[in-house]
Amino acid sequence: MKQAFLITLIVAGSALFSSCKQQPAQTEEIVKTPIIEKTVELPKDALRIVAIVTLKDESFTADFEKAASAVVAGSRAEEGCVYYELGKSNTPLTYAFIEVWKSQEAINIHNETTHFKAFVEAINGKADLNVCVMNNLY
Repeated sequence: MKQAFLITLIVAGSALFSSCKQQPAQTEEIVKTPIIEKTVELPKDALRIVAIVTLKDESFTADFEKAASAVVAGSRAEEGCVYYELGKSNTPLTYAFIEVWKSQEAINIHNETTHFKAFVEAINGKADLNVCVMNNLY
C-alpha cells in the first residue's frame, strides 16, 4: 500500500505543534523550506512513534540538544529506520521526535544501540518523556 508519507508527517507535525498555546518567537530570519510530495511504500508492519520530551529546567537545554543530535544521526543511519526527525515546540522546553521504523524488531534493535542508550542516560532525571507508538489506521 502506497502512502503519502511526507505529507502525513507534515500534517501530523502541524497538528502536534498547533495545539501549543505559546506564540512563536519573532525572528527576522525567514527559512524557506521546499515541500516535496513523495510517495513511499512502507512495510506492512511499519510503526510510527511520536515521543514528546519536556525538559525539567532550562539549564538542561544545551546538554539535551547535544545528546539529541547524536541520537538523531545514529538513528537515521540504522537499517530499520525509515524516518527520524526532532522538532522544537513553541511550548517552552518541549521537543518532539517523529519516527518511522520498518518493524517492531527494528525498534527493539534501536533500543539496544549505543547512541540510544547514551541519549537515555543523558536525559535521565532531566526530562519527562511521553511516547506514543502507532500502527497505521488509514
